[in-house]
Amino acid sequence: MNNRLPALPTIKEILQLYNLQASKQLSQNFLLNLHITDKIVKHCFPTPTRTTAKNTITTTKNTLLPTQQKITQPTLLPPKPTTTVIEVGPGPGPLSRSLLNSDRIKHVIAVEKDDRFLPALQLLSQASDNRFKLVQGDILEVDEEELLMHYGIDNICRSEQEWKGTLSDDNGDGAMVVDP
Repeated sequence: MNNRLPALPTIKEILQLYNLQASKQLSQNFLLNLHITDKIVKHCFPTPTRTTAKNTITTTKNTLLPTQQKITQPTLLPPKPTTTVIEVGPGPGPLSRSLLNSDRIKHVIAVEKDDRFLPALQLLSQASDNRFKLVQGDILEVDEEELLMHYGIDNICRSEQEWKGTLSDDNGDGAMVVDP
């Protein structure tokens, strides 16, 4: 399955197209650089690697020396995307794009309070092959577990320890709900 999104207008173009500006009242800031959002997603959802030790021979001034070298290689097949993320306040959607382009994320459920962003987010939803779900509302009034179950996510973890077990099980969709 190819998780990459098709070509979309840049975030800057989206802001210009829909005449969007950050609202000081809502404490909004827009991260326009998708390279940064990609790094954030890679840090939060790293692709597993495996480390193997191999015997190698290096040449130093015509002397052969056996050495141990650790080689880190990406896994042969990308992991099956199984994670569902609830994104709070996606704005114009830069982090949403990076999440959807990740090989670790199956679905993104975005909860957006500011209706000015809905047209831009609906464009992203249409381009995502039904992997981006848009909910208009205030996250403080949304029951996250009910929201996940509405979209068919029934493997809900409530702790980081439970979450790590879910990631290693690979028994289907999973989501972690954290209440501050």
